[in-house]
This record gives sequence, C-alpha cells and structure tokens, in this order.
Amino acid sequence: FFYDIVRIFKNFPNSFLKLIPTFIPKLRGAINFSLEIKQKKRQIPWSYNKLTLIERYPKRVNKSIFGQEYLNVLAQSKISFNRHIDNPNHGGNKRCFETTAMGSCLLTDRKQQLAHLFEPDKEVIYYSTIDEAIEKAKYLLNNEKIASEIARNGQKRTFKDHTYFDRCKTIVKKLQKYL
Repeated sequence: FFYDIVRIFKNFPNSFLKLIPTFIPKLRGAINFSLEIKQKKRQIPWSYNKLTLIERYPKRVNKSIFGQEYLNVLAQSKISFNRHIDNPNHGGNKRCFETTAMGSCLLTDRKQQLAHLFEPDKEVIYYSTIDEAIEKAKYLLNNEKIASEIARNGQKRTFKDHTYFDRCKTIVKKLQKYL
C-alpha cells in the first residue's frame, strides 16, 4: 500500500444541502461574477488572506482527483475514511461501495441503514465518535493483516451484493410500485 489512510471527500452539513436549491437560480450570475473576478485578477472578498487546505497542509492534502486516478488512490490505500451527511438514518453513499470494491479497508461512521449492507468488524469498520475513529484507525494501522482481511471481505461483499446492476434492480423494483 502506498497510503495509510485517505479521506477524499468533504462532508457538507444538512443545513448547507438545504440551501443548494436556492443557489441554482443564481448559478449563472455567480459564474459570471467569478469570471469577472478572475479577469480583474482580484480575490473574492471572503477568501482574502485565507489559505486553502492544500496551502495549509501541503504534505497531507493533495489536489482533487477523479475517475481512474481516484480509484487508483483507493486501491493503494490501507484504510479509507468516510463520513456521511449528518442524517442519523441514511448511510451507504457510493464511497462505501467504491472503497470496498477497490480493496481498501473502509472506516465509516455508523448509520442505521448500513447494518444490512456490510457486517460490522468483518466487512467494514464502523465508528460512532471521532475518538473512536482515531482509536480504530490506529488499531488497523498496527494490525495490517486484520485490515487486509476486512478489506478483502468488504470487497467480496460488494462484488456479491452491491454492484451497479444490483442497485439498478432495487431502483426498478421500487419504481414498479408506481407504474
């Protein structure tokens, strides 16, 4: 493995997600404003003198990655850290499936909905608090054989029960109720 632990995405609180529909009508204006700012080579006022995460932590934070490069990083990671949106019931974002499919040990927050997707401590590792996440990450880093076994089990489960084909069958089944 090249990476010990990766965390690839940012978690947005529900309060932010609720605001997204209000942004959509203003999107064109925001894009034009952004282009004007770039043309004038000025900084956006609220970001003035603020460092980006990459600037603050150049040894720990890398550029955004997508597609095959993203999958390669997951495949080269012992542990992939995941955190869902702040809804206690909903879990199982696509990162759970991408991470396990690529053979990385998934360390994710405990959500009620996840119980039927992956077996705890056998196929993925769940945490309830940040302190517990840190403790479990340290344990997995110190016990690579266990982390590798959990990663393999998670990968097998994903290939067996959680492919895009399986998700599509579930969606079609739910939609048939309304047809």
